Amino acid sequence: MALNYVDLSHTLNLYTQVYPGDPSFSCCPLLTIERDGNNVASISMGSHTGTHVDAPYHFIEDGRRIDDIPISRFVGPALVVDLSSKGSGECIVWSDLAPYEETLKRRVSENPDVILLIRTDW
Repeated sequence: MALNYVDLSHTLNLYTQVYPGDPSFSCCPLLTIERDGNNVASISMGSHTGTHVDAPYHFIEDGRRIDDIPISRFVGPALVVDLSSKGSGECIVWSDLAPYEETLKRRVSENPDVILLIRTDW
């Protein structure tokens, strides 16, 4: 059976939204092929810019850091809950997820590594 992989990351650019108070994304060319023989850029951003994963350490002092979590935990079968009808920034509440509870329980019983993805299109 062929596996399908879906890249969930968003492109970083000058319009990438950041959490209020975090530094904006910037990418400035330092070297060019024409002038220097190779391209090199300086990239600056906060650690929560763009598509990212918060490790437990982000909220728990002695929690696992991202480098303590095997990359294999981020690849696997998924259940996608489509909440794209919610408005930008609108809270996701239990009643939005409740219709998927039994399906998720069944999927987890079949494979405990199933990943829950919540689609918002934000």
